[in-house]
Amino acid sequence: MKKLLLITIWASSVVTSYGMNRPALDLYSMSISNIQRAISTRPGFAQQWDKPLRPLLVELSARELKKTGKYPNIEALYVLDINWSDNMKIQEAQLSTFMEQRDNIHALEENLKNSSFESFKKTFFERQGKKWMDTIFPESRQTLLGQAIKQGKRDVVDFLLAQGADPNARIDRQGRTALILAAEQGRLDIIRLLQAYSADSTLITYPEGSKDTQEIQGKTAQWFAEKNRHAEVVKALRSR
Repeated sequence: MKKLLLITIWASSVVTSYGMNRPALDLYSMSISNIQRAISTRPGFAQQWDKPLRPLLVELSARELKKTGKYPNIEALYVLDINWSDNMKIQEAQLSTFMEQRDNIHALEENLKNSSFESFKKTFFERQGKKWMDTIFPESRQTLLGQAIKQGKRDVVDFLLAQGADPNARIDRQGRTALILAAEQGRLDIIRLLQAYSADSTLITYPEGSKDTQEIQGKTAQWFAEKNRHAEVVKALRSR
């Protein structure tokens, strides 16, 4: 409680120093995923809130890790190009958490892309891959599940789902789900696998976003399959 009070006081001082009223406190009422979405969909959001967001995201991420035991989605930290400098006064525990996170993310992403299935599985367990299931990785801007689908690696998709990956989680910054991406790619085998794990075909991509993604905003998996003329995928989606 004392820590939360100090954070609130800090947020108020940030507001004063930036000549604003309440928004920094509003930032503290947002979840990490909401902040990430705002950065992705609101032009200038990251630039406007650059300095308040940096320590805020570190604090929220450390809190989420402590509460759930899982690393949160920290793509926002990469979007903001966080610089782990001494003057940020980040606690040592928080700093080591994010350094570990960066190294593990890189290892998992590289191994999925360039190594065999067996090698990826070994790296997954060594690097505590379950903690990174729903994390949108900085280089690919997709989750592990999204990367596996895009690379056409059905065995990895099956493995990740069996390990607890959420088939209905957002896998990229446009709000695609695994089913939407598989439909877009025309992967009928992966569509059927996802359906076996109760993937929801009614979910849509984010209804808002940047101008260059307007066409795909608010669209279902079936829309993507139809747009790319994947007739068998359309049929499979309609049958559920």
